[in-house]
Amino acid sequence: MGIIVGGLVTIGFTFIVYMERAWPHVAAVGVLSALIGLLLFMAALLSRPFHGPLAIDPAPFEQVLAVFDQVDKGQ
Repeated sequence: MGIIVGGLVTIGFTFIVYMERAWPHVAAVGVLSALIGLLLFMAALLSRPFHGPLAIDPAPFEQVLAVFDQVDKGQ
């Protein structure tokens, strides 16, 4: 929730900046909004690495954990 509020505040602050022409301002706000939207999407997509279209298999992590346990036990 804090990420979304931060994005909205950032977009809101862009309206404080004064530009003589409207088009550069609209372009800057549009690019910034698209970037924040893309970052929010990626954060949501990558927040659950074992689910969804970019899912990874937990087997290698489990294997490494077993190796670490063996090393800790001195085997």
